[in-house]
Amino acid sequence: MDVHLRPLLLELGATVPTSGLALLQDTVPTDDDPGLRLDAVLEPWAHRSASALRAAVRSRTTTV
Repeated sequence: MDVHLRPLLLELGATVPTSGLALLQDTVPTDDDPGLRLDAVLEPWAHRSASALRAAVRSRTTTV
């Protein structure tokens, strides 16, 4: 993701403030496994990325 998609997005003019997030298919909750919750899978990435995402949003809203 960071090796191929990030450079493409930057070339197109996107802001990419955090590293990418990829999930293995068996980590995505299904109706068959209600014990596995998506928020539990996403929480570590969101916690690491929160400050960079906030800063990017703040920067974007002050310059537009």
